[in-house]
Amino acid sequence: MSERERTILTAEQALSMLGDGTSVHTFRQAENMLIGADWDRCKIEQFIRDCVCELGGDQCRAVNHGLVVHANGPLFVKCREGLDYEAFETSTGSHESEPAAVAQCTIPKWSSGQPLDLNQLAAEVNAMNRNWWLDVNTGEPIERNRAELLCLIHSEISECLEGVRKGLMDDKLPHRSAEAVELADALIRILDYAGGFGLDLQGAFEEKMAYNATRSDHTHEHRRAEGGKRF
Repeated sequence: MSERERTILTAEQALSMLGDGTSVHTFRQAENMLIGADWDRCKIEQFIRDCVCELGGDQCRAVNHGLVVHANGPLFVKCREGLDYEAFETSTGSHESEPAAVAQCTIPKWSSGQPLDLNQLAAEVNAMNRNWWLDVNTGEPIERNRAELLCLIHSEISECLEGVRKGLMDDKLPHRSAEAVELADALIRILDYAGGFGLDLQGAFEEKMAYNATRSDHTHEHRRAEGGKRF
C-alpha cells in the first residue's frame, strides 16, 4: 500500500465497490508471490460484513483490486470498473494509522487465547506417544511403516462407523459415545503421524481451507447441476 493515511470502510461502502457477477477475483500476498483466486460472491460479501475493510494503496488500485478485506490477512478484492477510489477517501469512512482489530475471520483459538497451531499439537501428541516410535527391547528409534499407520487411522473411522450403526457408548469412557471417542482416536493417530514424520499440517490445513472456499463445485448451484456432488 502507499504511505497515505488508511481509510477504514463501512460494510456498505465496501459492498458498493464490488462489480457485477456471481464470482469475485481476489489475490493474496504469499511470501514472494501473489496467489489469485475467484471467490463466490456471497462468500466475499460475508467477509465484508464480518471483517475490517479498507481502501488499498496505489499498486492494488492500479490493477483495480483496491478493496482490502482483513480475513486472516489482507485479501485484495477486485472492484467494479471505473471506480473512483478517491471519492471514498473523503466520504464517511474513518481514518486510522492501523486497521481496527478483526472481529471474525480469524484462526481459531484455544480457551487460553493462544492461536490454534496444529503443528505444535502434533508435536505434543507425538511426544506423548513416543514409546511407539522406539524399539521395545533396545529403546532405540525405529522406522515406522507409513502404510501401516494410515491403516490404523482408517481402523478408528471404521470403529466410529460401528459405534454409530449400533448406537454404542465407548467401552473405556462409558460416559461418552463411541462415535466421539473413536473420532478422537483417529485425530490422535493423525496428529501422531504428522508429528512423527514432520509434516506441516498447519500450513496444509490453512491453504486447503482457503482453496476449498474458492471451489465452484462446492456451491449449491453446482451441486444441483447434472454431475454435481450430492454429498
